Amino acid sequence: MAKVRELLEAFGIPIYEVPGYEADDVAGTIAVAAAKQGIETYIATLDTDLVQLLGPNIKLFMLRPFQRDPVEYDEAKAAERWGFSPKYMVDFKALKGDTSDNIEGIRGIGEKTATDLIRQFGPLEKIYDNIELVRGAVKQKLIDGREIAFRNKELVTIRTDVPVDFDLEQCRVRDFDRERVAALFRELEFRVLARRLDEVLGARKEVAAAAAVEVDYRDAESRSELEALAAELRAAGGFALAGITTTGDSSHPMLLGLAFATAPGRAWYVPVGHAPRMDYEVPQARLADVREVLGPLLADEALEKTAYGTKYLLHLLDRAGMTLAGHRFDVAIAAFLLGETSSTLNALVNERMGVELISVESLTGSGRNATMLGQESVYTVLPYACQQADYALRMREPLAEELRERGQWALFAEMEMPLIAVLYRMEKAGMAVDLTVLREASRQLGEEAAKAEREIFAIVGHEFNIASPKQLSDVLFGELGLPKTRKTTQGYSTDQRSLESLRPLTPIIDLIFQYRELTKLKSTYADALPAAVAEDGRIHTDFQQTVAATGRLSSVNPNLQNIPVRTDTGRAIRRAFVASGFDDPWLVGADYSQIELRILAHVTGDEGLIQAFLADQDIHRATAATVYGVDPSEVTRQMRDTAKMVNFGIAYGMGSSG
Repeated sequence: MAKVRELLEAFGIPIYEVPGYEADDVAGTIAVAAAKQGIETYIATLDTDLVQLLGPNIKLFMLRPFQRDPVEYDEAKAAERWGFSPKYMVDFKALKGDTSDNIEGIRGIGEKTATDLIRQFGPLEKIYDNIELVRGAVKQKLIDGREIAFRNKELVTIRTDVPVDFDLEQCRVRDFDRERVAALFRELEFRVLARRLDEVLGARKEVAAAAAVEVDYRDAESRSELEALAAELRAAGGFALAGITTTGDSSHPMLLGLAFATAPGRAWYVPVGHAPRMDYEVPQARLADVREVLGPLLADEALEKTAYGTKYLLHLLDRAGMTLAGHRFDVAIAAFLLGETSSTLNALVNERMGVELISVESLTGSGRNATMLGQESVYTVLPYACQQADYALRMREPLAEELRERGQWALFAEMEMPLIAVLYRMEKAGMAVDLTVLREASRQLGEEAAKAEREIFAIVGHEFNIASPKQLSDVLFGELGLPKTRKTTQGYSTDQRSLESLRPLTPIIDLIFQYRELTKLKSTYADALPAAVAEDGRIHTDFQQTVAATGRLSSVNPNLQNIPVRTDTGRAIRRAFVASGFDDPWLVGADYSQIELRILAHVTGDEGLIQAFLADQDIHRATAATVYGVDPSEVTRQMRDTAKMVNFGIAYGMGSSG
């Protein structure tokens, strides 16, 4: 609530509150007071309690969360919707209750009965004055629930006489403190809203000028300039660097240029891949000169490097014929360990330092009119590229200091940073795939899906698009008359959870589930994986260290961590991944057994848990010793060494030469 107040105050929106009263009472009092002055007043709400306030000059603007659309109510529209005048909403809720407010109504009186009673007699008091005219079981229900009904009416009645000092002038729209709002958006990680500030108000004039240090950004194109840059990098003893691609996209493989920074505000851009121009020669460095002059510095383990996205940089340099060593600090990984969720350096710098860096979109445009970054001039790209290296360097020390303060430096320096090189080698090696297995799996899945489709059509009596939620909804709930599920914009819900309860009623549900599973396996794996196979016959996925909140690795382009295993068809797809590319290759599977419970045993020190896992370990050790005919202590040593290898991922695609 403190942050809500802070944000409203930053926007210049007045806050009205009165101790001891609900917000509905304050809103009701203000609305009635404004309406009496002849001011057309809207109450924005999700709560139907406020329907009771509808009257001259008072309307409701309600969002319906399930339908995801707004609706506007005045007296006439509300009467049409509920079947009685809005003033009777308190009586309606007194009778039937309101689950959203945890108000229990009279047992056995629902929406229809409550509406009928109000339309016949009017308010609650009149209903009980004429109780003898009520027929059947409803009469006894009303008698039994009299106390509940009148208590409920008092609870749902909105006060309109709250002592609130309302000032209409204070509510006029005014300018707000943009910097304060932007700072709050950064703190709260409201990135979309932060961008909308610029869209609505226009971009701020001071973009890079917000930096505390005056910048000195240069280009290095000639051989002599490259040699001067190399000398300064060597003298600095370490530097930050960034790789820029021809598209500006961090997943693109084509190198546009390299940026280097040795001190805050001092950076160089080395262009190598800008597109040739018809009207003049593009000034840029020869890649062969860059390899010869800067390559040895990049490969020098003694020179400490800082980057944002080191693993991607390793691939980018490798494709350009260079290697990178001495990469000691990755800004993205450091920020991730500290709980930051920014997905780019620009966003991280904006949130941490309050500086808006130049974006790729500001140079290339966006949408249909977007151009390639490689088509822009060297001098247009230079400040953007230099900022990427400069601010990676500026972020290093504050992040490193925070890691040390929080006791995370060892985790960062001894596990996460060394893991980068391991993941890079894993990605470069790739995973061998037998395409004939995938083609056979695709054919088999297609036949099984077609069979399930024919059986579904036989039950329904005609063909339709099973993958269309609307057509499937019409068939299940219209033609077959199955019990209706949750209402959606396309009919009634046909998702897995909604249809699960209908399985005992008809065999068509199991067939639909089967059809969905088969078509998903076919499209997601059997058909899609061959497209991801590179010229070397292997899939080169991207293992990401800074995505999963649990700290686990994630795999994208494609995801190799969700290959199905629970079904026969899924296991057939897994058989497409083979050991190949090494002398005497093996596929090694390694996993920790019950790792979460083992950690729990260690953290809690619970003697029962500890003994259970010690006994489990002894059984494994004795079994292995028997199988291999060695001493149990030797098994312990081998288990320890293997665990070290697994920790660093070396078991991936292991072969005698790998």
